[in-house]
Amino acid sequence: TRASSPGITSSSAQSPLAATYQHHTNKVNCVAWHPSEGTILASGSYDQSVCLIDARTAGGASTSSSSSSGDVRRVKIPADCEAIAWDLHKMQYLTCACEDGTVMSWDVRKFDGGPVWSFVAHEFGGVSDLSYNAHVPGMLA
Repeated sequence: TRASSPGITSSSAQSPLAATYQHHTNKVNCVAWHPSEGTILASGSYDQSVCLIDARTAGGASTSSSSSSGDVRRVKIPADCEAIAWDLHKMQYLTCACEDGTVMSWDVRKFDGGPVWSFVAHEFGGVSDLSYNAHVPGMLA
């Protein structure tokens, strides 16, 4: 696949590529499968967007760049996406870290409605990674 097109394949080297997604217009920096809904894939890109895809849908391989068309749901973010993570205790929340230091979280059930919360974690630099603690609800590093 191209750098801007995350692909889905099986773990076997002989298996063909199952799907290629072309919904980002720049390099995809991070992807994360939903922790309990195994067909939901989140992706973050240097096109300053975070997207959700349901891999079960026949039309999932989309080339659209509109806000939420077809099977791709998209939100714009203030800078390039550096990392994404699912909250392991409240699995409806997807969190993104941006190159400008902003950290944002969405309730994916209302993904297009704006973030549930956001803050500037580093005023003079980006946030390069995120991690939710699997044992302590709400603890984010």
